[in-house]
Amino acid sequence: MEKQAMEMLRQIANSHSRALRLLNDTVDYVRDEVIDEAVDCLSEGREVFLMGVKNTSAISREYVERLQRHGFLLHTLDNIGEKGRAIYTGVKNPLTGMPMTGSSATTASHVLQNINQIGIGTDGGGSVLAPAIACGLYAIIGKGIGLVGTGNRISTDGIRFEPAIGVLSQQYELCRRAIQILLENKANNGSNDIDKKLETTTKEIAVVLWDDEDDIWFETVASVLAHASLRVFKKKKTTKREELLGIYNEIIEKVPIMISHEGPIDVDGLGDSIVGGFGKIGSQIQEKGQKYFVKIANLVDATGVAIPDEELASGYLILGKKGISYGCQAMEIGSAFAQKVGRPKVFTDYFFGPSPGKGFI
Repeated sequence: MEKQAMEMLRQIANSHSRALRLLNDTVDYVRDEVIDEAVDCLSEGREVFLMGVKNTSAISREYVERLQRHGFLLHTLDNIGEKGRAIYTGVKNPLTGMPMTGSSATTASHVLQNINQIGIGTDGGGSVLAPAIACGLYAIIGKGIGLVGTGNRISTDGIRFEPAIGVLSQQYELCRRAIQILLENKANNGSNDIDKKLETTTKEIAVVLWDDEDDIWFETVASVLAHASLRVFKKKKTTKREELLGIYNEIIEKVPIMISHEGPIDVDGLGDSIVGGFGKIGSQIQEKGQKYFVKIANLVDATGVAIPDEELASGYLILGKKGISYGCQAMEIGSAFAQKVGRPKVFTDYFFGPSPGKGFI
């Protein structure tokens, strides 16, 4: 086996050891077979990525098996958040030290800790997009392109929904690759190949700016999308779901792709409806969680793309109107952002760089 493959196998063994230490904590199940599967793949010269999956019946076994056939090896089944709550009080965000965000929290945490390279979760009201941004990771949810979980759910604030299937990773293009694989049965009919050149493109892209903020981040949007026509919508800042739904529906009737800036998520407060239900103080804490359109992306049947930036627990959210063409465009825009918007070097070196040598124990 080549030196590069041996190094990859060493990293996989290290990740597996760390996953075992989290068993019955944030990990519900660890597959020992992953080591032998990795050896087989690497011996054949194929790429290998360790995959964590949120331990919920909403994720079809078919999706997991499809990814496995393409080198995404099921490694862990990840503990689900507390009754679908928007925060997971029992798990700390490895980046911020605050409670983890969303019911796919442990899946995101394991990717950030390099136990897995990719995670598969479900998103009802931000449970994939929000923890991704809070952890400095990339994510895509595919409700708008037909990637839907099984069964209906009810949110903590009483909204009935079908969950979206979402992926999150250290690398944006790994998210896109996984989405393409998940869509392969639809792509075979010639209508859903997300890599094909689009016949039509959106002439305008909407950008939502809050009217009480100095939106320096808009300069980045204008730079990344210098070729596009940007249509700015100034709105009064809100974290209330019904108001966010109204803003989105107003905009999407005019422009099918929308960009917002989210966060810092769950740093200065906790964007959680349980906390927010406790009077004025609870409401203020919830608002300071600074979750905006991540809360409604799935509810409006959008394709959602999360791109972290250089600010702590913050990033760009790209929403594409329901439909494969709009979903493809949202993901293409995501690629442009991922190439030009970086995360701090100290962050990538610490979480994704080589592990330092251990001491005597």
